[in-house]
Amino acid sequence: MLEMFQNQTMRYISIAIGVISIFIFLYLLKLGEGLVISLMVAVFICGLSLFKLKNYYEKNNPYINAEHLAWLYGELQEYDQDLFTTVSNLTKSTGRLELSQLKSIRNRYR
Repeated sequence: MLEMFQNQTMRYISIAIGVISIFIFLYLLKLGEGLVISLMVAVFICGLSLFKLKNYYEKNNPYINAEHLAWLYGELQEYDQDLFTTVSNLTKSTGRLELSQLKSIRNRYR
């Protein structure tokens, strides 16, 4: 989830969700719903919204996780040196590897 907040747009959306949740909490308090119920409703709405935002980000993120990339490097270095040099040349410029690049490498070496 930390990668999601490095994206500036996702950070702004999550800040907006937090601010809206605070207003919901204050509005429910003003209506006289009670502290516990107001807090539970606001936290539930905020948590559900952030969970949906996280799922959306994971679906639409074109980059491979750093852990997966480290695992891929280890496997490639151990088994196929030519493919390892191809992948490392692709990631040198941006520091990331897109899924489309990985698919093209996979199709080339099949």
